[in-house]
Amino acid sequence: MGKRYEHLGIEEREAIGQMHWQGMSKTTIAKAIGRQAGIKSRELMRNASEQYKRYKPCQAQKRAEYLPPWNRKPARVDKMSCQRP
Repeated sequence: MGKRYEHLGIEEREAIGQMHWQGMSKTTIAKAIGRQAGIKSRELMRNASEQYKRYKPCQAQKRAEYLPPWNRKPARVDKMSCQRP
């Protein structure tokens, strides 16, 4: 049987966002979080805002929790709930 896929958690999304902002390569990021090298590009492609091309881990996590696996339509996420104190 094939490998079992586990969804990214908020900690991994935060790490991807921070390391991406620092300019680290996808291979370095993947090794740091223990995932395959394509995880960075897929995560950023799926969850970066279309308007600003900026990745927000909190919104990505909320979108992942909101969408069932069989429904790939973009979700609306409340932007105010993602702001940190």
